[in-house]
Amino acid sequence: MYPLMQVNDIHALDVHIAHGGTDQRKAHMLARDLFPKMGWRVPVAVHHHLLPGLSQPSESEGEVFSKMSKSKPQSAIFVHDGYKQIRDKMIKAWCPPDLVDGNPVLEIVKHIIMPLRGSFLLKRDPKYGGDVLFRDFRELSEAYLRRQVPPFDLKTSVADSLYEILKPVRTVLLQDGEYVSLMESLGFTFTE
Repeated sequence: MYPLMQVNDIHALDVHIAHGGTDQRKAHMLARDLFPKMGWRVPVAVHHHLLPGLSQPSESEGEVFSKMSKSKPQSAIFVHDGYKQIRDKMIKAWCPPDLVDGNPVLEIVKHIIMPLRGSFLLKRDPKYGGDVLFRDFRELSEAYLRRQVPPFDLKTSVADSLYEILKPVRTVLLQDGEYVSLMESLGFTFTE
């Protein structure tokens, strides 16, 4: 029943581009198959890699349930999150020192920060060797596995980068009073 509700949402909201994670592909393809038969506009479907949630997944959770989700606000970064919220969530993030694949903090570097910036700046205290610029994710992951990249430094550097990436979006959203009113009515706050 849920895929039909998702497909109905696409039509009811008059969506031109259905954007979602790879877990939404089946619903989007159902819409693309049914809508022409009903004489409705066929949306373009765009899918992206699913980022894992920031919380440690339980053994019973599969890929779909361990993704970032608005239903688990502490496990996700939102575009309306301020710096303190992003930093607090990142510091609490699950980031085991012996895991690269499925590590939510490293996944953000791999799929968001490095593609957008071309590099990743790890900020470290000078007494521990100072800042390090990584231009290749493989280089970062190998240094992480050799424990040359402490999880805390990684988390705070990711928080700084994410905040800077989201800042322009946040600025536009904050200028839109209707968006802020809607989000605040849903219980979200806008603080630095």
